[in-house]
Amino acid sequence: MAEPRPDLTFTHPMVENVVSKIGIHATEPGDPCGSGMHLHLSPAVLEDDGHVDFGVLGVFFDMACSQAGLNSPFLHQDISVHRVDRPRGTKLLVDASVARRGGRSAVVQIDVHDDVGTRVAYSCQQLRLAPSAQEHDLDAMQAFRDEFFRQFDGVCRLPGRLHDTLGLSRGEREGNEVWWLPLGPTSINGFGGLHGGVAFSLIGDAASGSAASRFGSAKTTSALVRYLAPGLGGPFRAEPLVMPQADGDAIVRIEVFDEGADDQLIILGEAHVVTQSAPLTSTR
Repeated sequence: MAEPRPDLTFTHPMVENVVSKIGIHATEPGDPCGSGMHLHLSPAVLEDDGHVDFGVLGVFFDMACSQAGLNSPFLHQDISVHRVDRPRGTKLLVDASVARRGGRSAVVQIDVHDDVGTRVAYSCQQLRLAPSAQEHDLDAMQAFRDEFFRQFDGVCRLPGRLHDTLGLSRGEREGNEVWWLPLGPTSINGFGGLHGGVAFSLIGDAASGSAASRFGSAKTTSALVRYLAPGLGGPFRAEPLVMPQADGDAIVRIEVFDEGADDQLIILGEAHVVTQSAPLTSTR
């Protein structure tokens, strides 16, 4: 059984993780492409209806939290992702701010617009901060951070859709539909476990797939992911429960288990899906 790490020490360089493959661009102030972190859009990160892939949004929002200016090591406790509109521009820009900061935790909110002003998505995130800066080698962490962010050159290197790159699969367990995600180079985080942003691809697919089996068509538009424990074993199994709403949409609860850690429950997800009876529309 994999043992959770009690600290915030990076152990993996994440050179093959999808975070560096979706087109994120991290720039210095004054860069002609724009200062800070943004995402260059390409066909690989867009769904057939023109919306940004839900899993891509999860990965991007997880990374975009670094733009809030916390200047402290942290771990995510939960992340919400809400898809608002189809982009009309060529890149997504980040507006991140700290809503609250305490001694041990912080709340960050992030707005994402495209370069012509369309609000594409919104996220709110709760973080656990490092107990004390003196307990960590901040120089080493800054060196890691600098090297890590050099990967983000704005080029999309996905060979196909994100869920295919991650190796997501769908099957059946004890008569119920389930989804699996392996732990590997494309999904591992700097601590050696499942990357929190990558988990949104699993959550989004499980929510929409299970609802589609019931309604014929469904799209995941929002999700809240609560991280209960690090996923250090793998593969990870998502078990969805569809709860239809009176207006035709549905709420889906997704429990994610780490099969390599004695089936430990590591994530609780809550997703909103738009079903065939309530088609997804776009407003500016």
